[in-house]
Amino acid sequence: MLTTALLPAEWAGAAGLPKAEDLLRSQGATPSEKIKDRQPSGQVVRAQLDNGTVLLLKRISTSPLVVMQMYSLGGVTAEDAKTNGIGNLTMDLLTRGTKTRSAQDIATYLDGIGGDMGGACNNNTWSWSANCLTADFEKTFDLFADVVNNPSFPDGEIQQMKKRLHAAIASEDAQWDAQTFRYFRKQFFGPMNSPYQFTARGTMENVDSFTRDQITNWYEQKVLHGRRVLAIYGDIDVDKAKSLATDLLGKGPRLEGGSLSSDRTETPAAENQKGSEASINVDEVKVQKTEQKLAGVVIGFKSNNLIGSPDTFDFTVLKTITGGYTYPTGYIFETLRGLGLVYVAETQVLPGQSKAMPGTFFVFAGCQPENVNDVVDQILVNTARVQGTPADIVPSWFDRSKELITVADAMENETPSAQAALAALDELYGLGYAYHDQFDQKIRGVTMQQVQELAQARLRDCIITISTPKPELVKVKTGRRQFEKFPPVDLTPRGVQHDVNAK
Repeated sequence: MLTTALLPAEWAGAAGLPKAEDLLRSQGATPSEKIKDRQPSGQVVRAQLDNGTVLLLKRISTSPLVVMQMYSLGGVTAEDAKTNGIGNLTMDLLTRGTKTRSAQDIATYLDGIGGDMGGACNNNTWSWSANCLTADFEKTFDLFADVVNNPSFPDGEIQQMKKRLHAAIASEDAQWDAQTFRYFRKQFFGPMNSPYQFTARGTMENVDSFTRDQITNWYEQKVLHGRRVLAIYGDIDVDKAKSLATDLLGKGPRLEGGSLSSDRTETPAAENQKGSEASINVDEVKVQKTEQKLAGVVIGFKSNNLIGSPDTFDFTVLKTITGGYTYPTGYIFETLRGLGLVYVAETQVLPGQSKAMPGTFFVFAGCQPENVNDVVDQILVNTARVQGTPADIVPSWFDRSKELITVADAMENETPSAQAALAALDELYGLGYAYHDQFDQKIRGVTMQQVQELAQARLRDCIITISTPKPELVKVKTGRRQFEKFPPVDLTPRGVQHDVNAK
């Protein structure tokens, strides 16, 4: 099942909320006084370290665990065709040795405490993470800081990691869904010259070409240069955690990385087609011949989604109406599965960084090659129905979709790890670490009219990519499709039925 980071937007940091330091000064205190005196246990404490790193601390004493999540803007968006893959290789190598510890030293320590540590290159960020028991926090944080500050990138480890990446890239090409998405990214984002056309692992040719000097320079000049947010959540002593972070990750040159563009606060331009007939224009149909048994269909809409855009909540509800939230349901999934046309079908929102680097709302399905044309037809009609009347959506399903979102979101973000990641990313993106506190309220406030108008304005134009072993069977045409009416779909939950009258 696909997982993408959906980041609903609310301007908690930019909404005039006072900072903790301002509150302290208004009470005659100074920011250097005890953190625990200014924030009750269970609340997030925000501080800014000398080098500009933003520190988020939250004591969660329900279990003796501590998680460390740190993010910096960059990731795949910092790469081009020649450098694609260097970020992933670099971040994978962080735990393979520092200036004072070997890969074996690091692995032995983590195995001994049952902890975990690593780095990653994501679409929009580089990230570092670690977790451990409370009793091991100080030693683990010391190792974490060493991995962040002093990776040595040994030549032997680089060669071993390149072999692993070769196998991983080959494995991707052997999987029908990975191959399908790689093709979609290239066809949808390539013409925009957007870095979203790339996958984090890059290509075998690129990975082979990267030298130790290139990797070291990339980390020192790109990854470590940008501003970052560190979240430490769990069973911690807040004062001690701040002191450790200040000493080990708060010194050195001032971080100078940029932030996301403010143009996300504006609704992307779109033709106002409110009240017009439901329709979808297929701009292009791209077909890739594969050696797989299954066919993959991805329909990407030119919806220009942006991280932190106010319409993100509306898109979240729209996504759920059509394809579910955390588990598949909705008009597209239920129709395609009900007709026996697909093995999997999902809708996802992939938000972009700026107007110059927008994202997309897309639908994905996997099916037998002979079903491709019917699958495309059903996806288009059940996406277009959101442009229709309230009766086409069905008010009861609209209301239940919002309930599904809020319940699933609460369940998904119960752990310290999930909470730390959310807070760190939201702070990094300029939304404010506390914005997700209003997620439930914002979702419940979305109206059917808002969702319909969003679909009417932003789900009109699409590109269809099809990866199939039988391209000769594809009959999908470009052009505008208009929909005057929509077939009914029964989305009533099917639970276990009991015969209450049985004797």
